[in-house]
Formats: sequence, C-alpha cells, structure tokens
Amino acid sequence: MIGRAGGRNVAAELKLSGVRPLGAERALAADPDFFLVAAGGDRAKLAAHPVLAQARAVKAGHVIEMPSALLMTLSQHAARSCAFLAHALHPDRVPEPPAE
Repeated sequence: MIGRAGGRNVAAELKLSGVRPLGAERALAADPDFFLVAAGGDRAKLAAHPVLAQARAVKAGHVIEMPSALLMTLSQHAARSCAFLAHALHPDRVPEPPAE
C-alpha cells in the first residue's frame, strides 16, 4: 500500500513483512520522512517516546494518522486505503478521497 501510494516502505526495505514491530532504534536509524500510525493517540505516543521523539519526521510533525480499518485492510477497502495515504503523502498532487 505504501509503495502504491507513492511512498517508500522502510519496513519492507528492512525485510520485515506483515504486522510486526520494527523497534525504536531501527526506526530511528532508518530515518523515514513520515511515520504511519493508527489513528487514536499513536501520534502522542511517538512524541512522548524517548527514542522516537528524536526522529526527524516526528520533530517535523510528519506523522500520518490513518483509521485502523484502512490501515489494516485486506478487503475491498484497499483502494480507499491507497487513496487516503497518497493524499496524505502528496496533498498537492492527489485530491482528498471522498468521505465514506
């Protein structure tokens, strides 16, 4: 989904697949442009984390909160997930997807 939305999937580059923890130190070392988290408080957890708060993306506020239903979908919602993420990554080039 990240690649289809025009992003670079750091976890895939680190050979992680599925839903698995990356580890704070590895995430910091990967230095992503954005963090993708589930909506509902994970942004605050990143900002309060002793390691991840140091990340360039967190300091710049480049944290994309995505509804869990879209973040974890393997269903007919996959296209909507890609559209949501593409808009979040490239708001100047990708129009906001219609509300459901």
